[in-house]
Amino acid sequence: MCKCIITVILTAGIIATNATPSCRFYDENKNNFVCSPVGTDYELKKGLVSNQDNVKSISLRGCGITDIDCDAFVGLPMLQHLDIAENKLQELKPCTLVSLPQLNSLDLSFNKISVLSPGTFDHLNNIEELYLKGNELRNLQNEIFDKLKKLNVLDLSNNVIDGSNLSPRIFDNNKIITSLDLSRNDMSRAHENLLQSFQTLQSLYLDRCFLTRVPSFVTKSNLKTLQQLILSTNQITNLDDPTSFINMDELIMLDFAGNSIESVAENVFTPLRKLKTIVLKHNHLKQIPEKLFQNMPKLVNIDLSYNDIQVINLASFRNTPMKNLNLSGNNLTYMPVNFYGTLISFGGKLKKFLFTNNPWQCACLRDILQEVKEHNIEYNMTVYDGKLSVCVSDGDFICNRG
Repeated sequence: MCKCIITVILTAGIIATNATPSCRFYDENKNNFVCSPVGTDYELKKGLVSNQDNVKSISLRGCGITDIDCDAFVGLPMLQHLDIAENKLQELKPCTLVSLPQLNSLDLSFNKISVLSPGTFDHLNNIEELYLKGNELRNLQNEIFDKLKKLNVLDLSNNVIDGSNLSPRIFDNNKIITSLDLSRNDMSRAHENLLQSFQTLQSLYLDRCFLTRVPSFVTKSNLKTLQQLILSTNQITNLDDPTSFINMDELIMLDFAGNSIESVAENVFTPLRKLKTIVLKHNHLKQIPEKLFQNMPKLVNIDLSYNDIQVINLASFRNTPMKNLNLSGNNLTYMPVNFYGTLISFGGKLKKFLFTNNPWQCACLRDILQEVKEHNIEYNMTVYDGKLSVCVSDGDFICNRG
C-alpha cells in the first residue's frame, strides 16, 4: 500500500514538472499571445505558439523553458516581438530563429546561456532590439551580430564577459546602435577601438565594469552623438585628464556615482556644453576646484552627496544655471553667508537644495534653514522638524565661518 502511494506522488510530480504552459490572447485581433507557467521545466516544441498568421507579439517569460526545438516558431510570418526571458535556456540552437524574418525585438534576458553559436541571429535581418542581460556569456564570436544591421538597442549587461576577449571588429556592421549596455561585465581591458564603428550611439552603460579610469574606448571622436554615459560603481580614483570628454559634444547626463574619485581636474568638464546632469555622489572628494562647474550653460543638476567635502566655494558654480544641488552626507559645518543670493548673482536658479547628514554648526544650520525658507527652496523638510539631532552645538549663537 505504501509503495503505491509513493509511486502516485512521484508520478504526479513528473506530470506537474512537464506541464504545458497556459497560453491565451490578450486582444480581440489575436495579435498578442501570452503564456504563463504551469510546471517547472518545459521543452518548447512546435504547436504551442507556432502557425498563427496574425500574431505580432509572443511572451513566454518565466515558463520554465529548458530547450527550444528548431520548428517551435514556424508559421509566424507577422511576429515582431518575442519574449523568452527568465527561463532556463543554456543554449539557443542556430536553427531556432530562422523562420522569424519580421522579428524586431527579442528578449533572452535572465536565462543561463553561456555560448552563442555562430549563425544564431543570422536570419534576424529586421531585429532592432536584442536583450541578453543576465545570462552566463563569457565570450562573443566576432561575427555574432554581423547580420543585425538594423540593431538599435543591445543589452549585454550582467554576464561574465571579459572585455579583453572582444574583437574591436565585433560591432562593425552595427553602425546605428543608439543604446549599448555592458554593465556588470569586466571591461577594464577592452580594446580602445571596441566602439569604433558606431555612428549614432546615444546611451552607454558601464556600471560595475571594474574600471579604474575613464576607458579609452569611450573617448573616440566617433562618439560625438553620446548623450548619456553611466560609469557608476567602478574603481575610478581620479578625473585628472582634461581630454577625457573633448569629443562628447552632445552629452547630457554623466554618472560617476560609487567610485573612489579623490581628485578632479578643474577643466575636465569644460567641453560638455550641453551637460544637464552630473552625478558624483559616493566618492572621496574633499574639495571642489573653483572652475569645475563654471560656464556650463545647460547644467542644472549637480549631485555631490556623500563625499568628504568640508568647504564649498560658490565660485565653482559661476555662470551655470544650477537648479538642483545635493550636498548631503559630506563634512560641511557651514555654508557661505547669503549663499542663495550669491548663486543667483552668478546665474544660478536654485530650486532644490539637499543638505542632510552634515556636521553643521547649529548656528550655521539655522542660517541655512532661514535662507531656504525665505526663498521657497525645496529641502529635506521632514528631517528638520525638531525631532532629530541635526547639528553640532558649540555654544555659539553666531555661525563661525573661519
